[in-house]
Parts: sequence; C-alpha cells; structure tokens
Amino acid sequence: MSISGGEPEPLAGIGQDAYSPAVSPRGNLLAYTQRLANVNIWRAKGPRSTAQAGSPVELISSPRQQADEQFSPDGKRIAFASDRSGSFEIWVCNSDGSSPVQLTSVGNAFAGTPHWSPDGRWIAFDSRAGGKAGIFVASAEGGEPRRVTDGNWGDLVPSWSRDGKWIYFSSNRSGDRELWKVPAGGGQAAQLTQSGGFEARESKDSKWIYYSKFSEQGIWKMPIQGGTGTLVLNRKCGRFWDVTDQGICFIDLDAKPHPTINAYNFDTQRVTRIGTIDKGPRIENFGALAVSPDGQWALYPQVERVESHIMLAENLH
Repeated sequence: MSISGGEPEPLAGIGQDAYSPAVSPRGNLLAYTQRLANVNIWRAKGPRSTAQAGSPVELISSPRQQADEQFSPDGKRIAFASDRSGSFEIWVCNSDGSSPVQLTSVGNAFAGTPHWSPDGRWIAFDSRAGGKAGIFVASAEGGEPRRVTDGNWGDLVPSWSRDGKWIYFSSNRSGDRELWKVPAGGGQAAQLTQSGGFEARESKDSKWIYYSKFSEQGIWKMPIQGGTGTLVLNRKCGRFWDVTDQGICFIDLDAKPHPTINAYNFDTQRVTRIGTIDKGPRIENFGALAVSPDGQWALYPQVERVESHIMLAENLH
C-alpha cells in the first residue's frame, strides 16, 4: 500500500500461505516464508462410549486445515472451520464426515469457532469481517450472516446459553481478555468475569458457567448469574475440553509420552483416562475438543504435517 495510505493491494505471484515479508535494501527483492499445514479432524471414544476398544480414526480431512469442530444438538451434523477453499470458512457435514458443505463466504476475513444454537437452527462464529474480530450468527442452512457484537474490539470464541437467549464470548474491550455475554439477537453486552476469561460452556442444568482463561491453564466455574470463579480442573488442556452431563472431557497436553483424552467427573472429582492420542494436537489454541450429545464420541484436530519454506520474489514493484 502507499506510504500515504489507501487500500492495500495483493502482490502478484505470491499466492496464499505467505508470512513474514522482508524487502531487500534496494527494494527489488522480497523474501518471505511460505507455511503449509495439514490438520484433520479425528474421532475417538467418548466418555460414555459402548464401542469396542480401538484406535482413533480420521473423520474429516482435506489437504489443508480443519478444526474447531462441534456436534449439532441432535448429533447428526458437525460444524467445523476449514481453509480448504483457500480461506477459513465455516463448513457443515454429516456426523460420519460425509457431504461437507461450505456455510460462509467471508474470504480473507477468517471465520472460525462455530457453535450450534440449542435448537440446531443457528451457528455462531467469530470473524474479522469489517475490521476487528466480532461474533456473527448464520442460519445452519446457509444465508447471509448477521453481526451480533458491535465495536472495534477483538470478540472471539462464541458459545450459546442452554435456553438460546445469550451468546457467551471472550473480548478485550475492558482492556483485559474477559468473558462476556450478549443477547442472541444483538444488543448490549455484559461483562461476566473480572480476572480473566476466554472460552465458556454452560452446564447442562444451566446453573454454572465453565470457562478457560487465555494465559492460565485449567478450567474454572462460576454461577450462571455471575460471581467469583473457582478452579475446577488444574490441567493443561488449552482449548481441548467440553462439558458433558457428568463432567468435563479434556485432552491432557502434558501427559507423557503422548497426550491423553480424559473425563473429569463432577460428583467424584476424579479423572479417568479414556484414550491416548499418538500424534496429538500440537497447536494449543487452534482447534477444539467436541463430545457428541450421547457421549459416545470425541472429536479433535490432529496435526498431520507442517512445513515451511523461505521464498524469494524478484523484480518487486
């Protein structure tokens, strides 16, 4: 773009997946990093699985990246984010991974972290369309998304209340990244936490909000009407956790020699190992763990391959 300002223009011949540009002193050469990653969604036994013992299987794949998966309330469909079309969009497929359909078309604005409404009619997600990241809602059948949060903030990782009236999200609008909620139809947002909050899940009985923090490991809980948070699970799980009827299903990223899928029981406060991930999710804040409504299955993203190259473009203008 011009040093005096104006609209930026893409450099011809560079293509996608280009990062970290460096211009030569004479200004005629451009060095940059081209980073390629393949991340696919795998399915493993869930906390209430009745399936026979077996290794996780690849469920949703493409040559590029897919993550942020979540089951629909009836368990028949899966929403996920993927850049298989060239930029990150929200996609929907059947629960067996078949018939993927692109739901959004935001282009370079990046769409991610989809979350189904309790009635399965809507999907909330975050996107940088129109500037800073905000929370959007789109019909699960497609159509133009509508923005739910306002302002030039960084609003991320939405999730719905059990009654469908509220959307929880993380925002830095107070100066620190805290947990907020906004009416599903849009309106005034209300701050919920005062000492950090990132991703939220409402309990099945709608009495508690379970949430993570961006810079601290563990899962906290607070009353649905607000209040002081209490540490419930002191494990390093990043964004790889989900709330079930009986507890919290999570991936222990510190487990050795490989990360493990575990279930924390609310009543006994004990952790039970469900399975082991051979490769493991290597990007802690990219992706999610999702448990099917019946507890039979757990989904998670697995990094298959990451490579990068230093590229050189000549005759830069």
